[in-house]
Amino acid sequence: MPIACTLRSEAHRDRRERWLRLTSQALEEKRLTAQGVQLRLRPLSGVEEEARALVDLERDCCSFARWSVDRHGAMVTIDVSAAGEGVKALHALFDDA
Repeated sequence: MPIACTLRSEAHRDRRERWLRLTSQALEEKRLTAQGVQLRLRPLSGVEEEARALVDLERDCCSFARWSVDRHGAMVTIDVSAAGEGVKALHALFDDA
């Protein structure tokens, strides 16, 4: 499977802004893992809904990765994983998160 995002530049910019808003508002911890990235988010109002909406969108445009959202206690956790070069792409994608 190709390691690429299928979004056009304007849509990519808008999506990136949504991710930055979410993480600036609620990010508790970001972990780079051997398979990708894990984001732990504080359970503020609307955070889980936005996390789920973004992950659903990312599944379509970045299908090289596996995306999930779960609740662990009070925290909302986003796990993103891939294989091979996909891991580097994920680390770069969330570099400024």
